[in-house]
Amino acid sequence: MRASHKAPQIGESLYLWAGSQLDLPKVHDSLQKRELTSRVDVYQLSTADWSSHLTRGTPPLGVIDYSCTTFHSNIYYFGGWCGHDFCYHNTLNVLNTIKMEWTSCSNAEQSLMKKSLAGMISLEFDGAEYLVIIGGAGSTPTVYHPQFQYDQLKNGIVRTNEQLLYNVSTGQFTVPSVSGQCCSPTNTFIIEKITTTGNRGIMFGGRVTVNGDESTITNSVYVPQNWEILKPGAIPNEGLWPMERANHASAIINGDSTSPTLVVIGGKDKKNEQVNECLLFDSITTVKGDDSNDFMSSVFQEMILEQEKLSEEKKIITEDYEKLKLKVADIEEQYLKKKQIIIDDNQNLISEKDKVIAKLTSQVEEQSQNEKQIITEDNEKLKFILADMEEEEQYLKEKQIITDLRAKVSDNELYTANLMKEKSQLQERVTSLEEQSIKETSSIGLQFNYLIPSMDKLDCLSDVQVAERKLFLIQGDKPQLMNWEKYGLRIGVQKESLLSSETVEAAVVALVGGEFEFPANTVLVSAVYAVSLSKPLLKRLILEIQHCVDLTGRPGLSRHLKFAIAPVSTPSLPYHFSIVEGGEFSSNSWYGSIERKEFCLVCILGLLFVATAGILGGGGGGGGGGGGGQQQQGGGVVPAQLQQGGDALIRWKVVLNVYYYSYRSLAVADVKGLRVEDFESEEYLVPVVPDDPLLQIDWEEEEEEGKIEEWGDTSLKERLELTEKQLLLTRTALDNALKDLNQMKETMRELTTSDTDPDATMETAVEEKDSYFSNYGHHGIHEEMLKDEVRMDSYELFITKNTEIFKDKVVLDIGCGTGILSLFAVKAGASHVFAIDQSPIIHKAVEIARENGVDDKITFIRGEVETVRLPVDSVDVLISEWMGYFLLFESMLDTVLYARDKWLIDKKNVYPNRCNMSLVAMGDGYEYNSKIKFWENVRGFKMSCMKDEVLLEPTVKLVDEYCLISTSDVIKKFDITTVKVSDLDFKSSFTLTIKQNDTCYVSLSICFP
Repeated sequence: MRASHKAPQIGESLYLWAGSQLDLPKVHDSLQKRELTSRVDVYQLSTADWSSHLTRGTPPLGVIDYSCTTFHSNIYYFGGWCGHDFCYHNTLNVLNTIKMEWTSCSNAEQSLMKKSLAGMISLEFDGAEYLVIIGGAGSTPTVYHPQFQYDQLKNGIVRTNEQLLYNVSTGQFTVPSVSGQCCSPTNTFIIEKITTTGNRGIMFGGRVTVNGDESTITNSVYVPQNWEILKPGAIPNEGLWPMERANHASAIINGDSTSPTLVVIGGKDKKNEQVNECLLFDSITTVKGDDSNDFMSSVFQEMILEQEKLSEEKKIITEDYEKLKLKVADIEEQYLKKKQIIIDDNQNLISEKDKVIAKLTSQVEEQSQNEKQIITEDNEKLKFILADMEEEEQYLKEKQIITDLRAKVSDNELYTANLMKEKSQLQERVTSLEEQSIKETSSIGLQFNYLIPSMDKLDCLSDVQVAERKLFLIQGDKPQLMNWEKYGLRIGVQKESLLSSETVEAAVVALVGGEFEFPANTVLVSAVYAVSLSKPLLKRLILEIQHCVDLTGRPGLSRHLKFAIAPVSTPSLPYHFSIVEGGEFSSNSWYGSIERKEFCLVCILGLLFVATAGILGGGGGGGGGGGGGQQQQGGGVVPAQLQQGGDALIRWKVVLNVYYYSYRSLAVADVKGLRVEDFESEEYLVPVVPDDPLLQIDWEEEEEEGKIEEWGDTSLKERLELTEKQLLLTRTALDNALKDLNQMKETMRELTTSDTDPDATMETAVEEKDSYFSNYGHHGIHEEMLKDEVRMDSYELFITKNTEIFKDKVVLDIGCGTGILSLFAVKAGASHVFAIDQSPIIHKAVEIARENGVDDKITFIRGEVETVRLPVDSVDVLISEWMGYFLLFESMLDTVLYARDKWLIDKKNVYPNRCNMSLVAMGDGYEYNSKIKFWENVRGFKMSCMKDEVLLEPTVKLVDEYCLISTSDVIKKFDITTVKVSDLDFKSSFTLTIKQNDTCYVSLSICFP
């Protein structure tokens, strides 16, 4: 809601800006006020649609009761009240409705009165367009004009009939002279242009001061060109005349066959009460004054006489001007003749001088040629002698190097033979110790896979069925996400959970069965995980566990899912699980998350009184992470035999076990599409693994059998620990020896050959690739890109202004980063967006989407585009911010082209779809002195050899326009809808035309995507 504003019309659109609003801060200026006044609401008359547009530039501070008028596609705003105290403004600003950009029009504000509630129209005088500003009320003026009046009101405000003219072409304000019967100091009136030629206007109503009454409301009508007041009878209205009115609105209606009509709507009457009358003034172009003649006729007659006088004077001046032109032409002709004579004389002198110089030069060259021939012969002899000496010296050096290398190789081969012999002995010893250890421990069935403290803490687990063990390393103080998708577990580490120099081991065991006891009326809907850390963290760890309950479209079911924990170390079996409060379950994923600081056995349970019609509807993603379950036909409650203990738990473990083995032959998309009816076929009763021993176990008998015997032989345990230590020391020594041997071989290879190791090259490439994605996970890079207004404005304007491209379409965002392009696409009406990124920043993008309430519209996928699988076979639109330095360096264009060819239905719908690469020469003396000439004298020392490295390194910087000293040349144009990866490797010739005298220090490369 707003009031005290204007709604100017341009074409078929009304533009609403500022005004008095509920959330407008009552301050002079603030960030919130700027954000609110930087938007303009536009109403389309043809479609009856509203739209909101963000403007560029700085909007005016006078946001209430301002004056405005239109000229072509521009809207001019003058003055206005700031919204607090007695703060008025006198600035003139223009809004370009095509660019939606604000511009300040004049710097003469100091001499203008600050005011609001004034009137402004555009009129044409002598072929020039003017803005006419009339009346208003505001602060005490700094300059008083004698032809106008200024009424000091009791509240300190000044009301005036002051008039200003602003020349649109020159940008200058002038104060006009006034003739006729000018209006009294007035505000809250209306003023409208009444002809399309722009040379007349009409003013009605407002507040004036009469006999000391400052709030008097008038019904006067004025024509503000050679001022004339209209009185009853001037308009043929059969004796009718409008009542007094102020604070009203108005408009001019121009008909095809009728004269313009003034429409006055609403306002307040002389009793200061609201009125809802609508007044129509027609035939306002033929109104009459008191003398029954056209009240403008006398004025026009005077203007005609004055125009004839001016024409006569102009004719005399023209004749004089023609005479002067003839005289000037004669003088110029004489001057040119004298100038030509001088030029001819100078040309003759120059010709004679050139002949003398040519003769002397020829003599000097002939003499120097003879001397040069003698010097050249001597130089050739010296070069031959020097070449022979260098060749002999090089031969001696190479001979000595070969001799030294042979001696070194002989020593290294002997040392290598000794190491290999020692390695063989160590290997035999290790094998012997391992065989001895196996024999000593086979009687009690001991098995150990890890010698790591974090995994040792989980060795106390007994009577459990282990799917797999996994060890993760947590390093430094940065946030990390560890995915164990195969078994449906994700572990998130918060920022500053460790010191930057610390490393902690996280051991995880995925369990698909065991001696577990769960609370009554619950059922296991996930795998069970045991988690242990080698050292406590400073912040809680985030566990995300996959469950097998389909919450899609039924977010209310999530309240019936609970996390449960049980201690790892227990004096007696079974492991007793208890429900813990907390945790979150998303309706658009199969994961639940919870934060934990102390670790134990953890899983997800479902409350049995919840209908679980879709429990097998999806949830793949890991062998132990999904689980499985039964349900009645058509969806009902979980059968009673699964409600608590005994046979129910045993059968549940068998179901999990079968699911674990069967899943290995399914993809994630296959599992998510499963339905209960799909399992009614007998083919699913056949185990995937033939003679699967886990399906042949009688679980009831197994639970009755005794537990594994406890350790009884203390000495055997000590011997085992000693054996483990010896094995560890032996393996460490062997690894060190092998490391030294490999390092020695590498040194020898570098000394004897220059061939590049392909494995090392591949490893370096992998490291560079990982470093590339890791760098793009840093906050600073994305902050810099988001603050790039040119880049962001371009993408936002394109996507939001072309909603027909995105509306109800499936969009793919390549290299989404923080997801800003995906958010734009959703705003433009996209039905769904799939956003892919390899860097860790994608986790922040997920939070951003959730924070803005569009997480149901955007699916984020972490991974490389070339390896990920989309949930859909094709997409309608592809968007990406793929440009690198100089367009192609470190760009993702090849990845975008891969995605275009694989998923995009219409190859034309990839954006951006056009880009150019250009070159231009740059001359920058400061850059040359600071980057190149600097090396000529560094603290009194010459370092000229460093110049070459500087010239080879590219620099990315913002260049001032005055540094560009040539024309630009486009060296390559790309059409992203058709370009191939092979097209990105190209050669191109170019031509640069130097425009000024300067030294070209750098060739500047510019890209225009």
